[in-house]
Amino acid sequence: MRGRPIAADKASHASFRHTQSPNPHLKLTFKQIHMSLQKSLPFAAPLLGLLLVYGVSAAVAAGGAPNTSSSSSPSFYLENDRFMLDGSPFQIISGAIHYFRIHPGLWLDRLTRLKALGVNTIEIYIPWNWHEPYPGQYDFSGGADLDRFITMVEQLDLKVLLRAGPYICAEWDFGGLPAWLASSAISGGGSGNGTGDYTKMKLRSADQNYLHHVDRWWRVLLPRIAPRLRNNGGPVLMVQIENEFGLCNNGNDPVYLRHLAALAKELLGEDQVLFTTDPAHAAAGGSLPGDEVFTAVDFGPQWFEIEDYFSTQKSLNAPGKGPYLDSEFYTGWLSHWGEAMANTSSVLLAQDTDVILRYGNNTGSFNFYMAHGGTNFGFWQGANAEIDGRYEPHITSYDYDSPISEAGQTCQPGIGVGDGCKFILLREVIEKYTGIKAPEVPPEPNILGYGDVELVAVGQLMNAAGPPIVSNLPLHMEEYGQQRGIIVYRTELEISQYVDILTFPEKVATTEKEDKNSSVYFSSSSSPTLNFVVPPSDYASVLINGELQGRLVRGGSANLTLPALGKEKRKHFLGGGEGGKSNSSPSLTLDVIVEAMGRRNFGCDPPLGAWDTKGLQSTDIRLDEICC
Repeated sequence: MRGRPIAADKASHASFRHTQSPNPHLKLTFKQIHMSLQKSLPFAAPLLGLLLVYGVSAAVAAGGAPNTSSSSSPSFYLENDRFMLDGSPFQIISGAIHYFRIHPGLWLDRLTRLKALGVNTIEIYIPWNWHEPYPGQYDFSGGADLDRFITMVEQLDLKVLLRAGPYICAEWDFGGLPAWLASSAISGGGSGNGTGDYTKMKLRSADQNYLHHVDRWWRVLLPRIAPRLRNNGGPVLMVQIENEFGLCNNGNDPVYLRHLAALAKELLGEDQVLFTTDPAHAAAGGSLPGDEVFTAVDFGPQWFEIEDYFSTQKSLNAPGKGPYLDSEFYTGWLSHWGEAMANTSSVLLAQDTDVILRYGNNTGSFNFYMAHGGTNFGFWQGANAEIDGRYEPHITSYDYDSPISEAGQTCQPGIGVGDGCKFILLREVIEKYTGIKAPEVPPEPNILGYGDVELVAVGQLMNAAGPPIVSNLPLHMEEYGQQRGIIVYRTELEISQYVDILTFPEKVATTEKEDKNSSVYFSSSSSPTLNFVVPPSDYASVLINGELQGRLVRGGSANLTLPALGKEKRKHFLGGGEGGKSNSSPSLTLDVIVEAMGRRNFGCDPPLGAWDTKGLQSTDIRLDEICC
């Protein structure tokens, strides 16, 4: 079953009222939305077994001076198709690690294990939504303390490939874009609320409504990065703009990419090396020609004809400025709910690592994606969604079958008998080419066996709901300032309206006794349908007076048949009197509880669309009669 981390985001409880529609159907309109469980970073509350904080040296905790390995001035540039670090050729052997997927008390432990793998560089994404939870409110503390993380990297004498977005993918919620971009309350914001009108803001484009927020964010972020650049004596070698943009409608939006590049150069310096990343077949559309930016490619083991990939990459870079770099060399793969965990071959990965390192007279560079995956805390995981309607949310674990497991173990086995320890095999290949013996591997972490875990009820979801927000229409959760978690929509239906729908338009024989004091027949042979028009995002439970009536899932039906309100049901729900007589102004409480399972982290407008709003997706929700 799907579990939930201790520190969730926030749940909302929405209430709404109904109004009588002039047409034969009952149209539901919203009145109130309740918000509760205010947002916190997932590290604000204790995490089971994770508060054994590993010690950090005083030098790391305090920062410390940059560790330069050469007497020449610190610098990083491209020359003679080589990466040049402090004036000398440098082969990038990198491992990806995400600080936002690791408890900060374990940052140093995981980085130390990467160092023992033999890498000389680490690669990090920066998720915009992790650092700007609300417009103009920035967080660089605790699990978002990017400066502290980079300082630890620097003290281990590792370098950094920094991927600044604004879009990052990373199997992260909304690909790192803030959910609040979908709110009409912000400047230029809004996503159409399920109407298909996405013209107000076009994501990942030169649309000024979008760039207005990108520019504000980068003018906060990049000045924090500038002192950490290698050209300024720090560990950051290159900064990536966008991410696999060539897969976004074949890319080809040079205005957008040039805007990002110009802003980065303005804030980081004209001599700073910027780069893009795409699969080789899409790289031309996802980058800029010549030496405007450095074009890298990405591919996994057994995916490629290396000559084709690297020759394509070189053709897209300026003469003499095309060193070979596989910026995402996949060590494993992601997992969706309902799938088996990824389990890939250690031997094949090690073999193709050898191929890259010896390519181009031993000048090939790469970045293991991932070297250590970590965990999707809270509701931060992303999702894949396909044009055919399939919705595939990622699981809580981001283990990725990487050389260093989610728990910090350094010997994940590969598939098959005798496939070997992935970490050790890769370490041996790296040592063969660098001639440098990696540091001793740290002891394996202590892993507790919890045995059987019993789940017990500790409270009611609705007891956590706060005061309602009044709303006349059912909007997606972003319009209420909620970014992830659970939202509850509520309406009160008068029994007369429910019964009107259950009653045939003409008097016919029914299985129920006619109420002599009323002109209404309570029919048990007719059941109404709750029509959402568009299925909720992502999983909805429908309750009447607190009793579950059914569930809807994204990509499935948008309709739910409700029970006929015959005499027995009427008594059950309303406590009706003898003979099915009505109580005074009785009503039914209809709750729609919607759980958001992660926004699509891959895509752009159109045809799939980049927007992925949560909650109810149509404002025109109706309770209709089923006939025929």
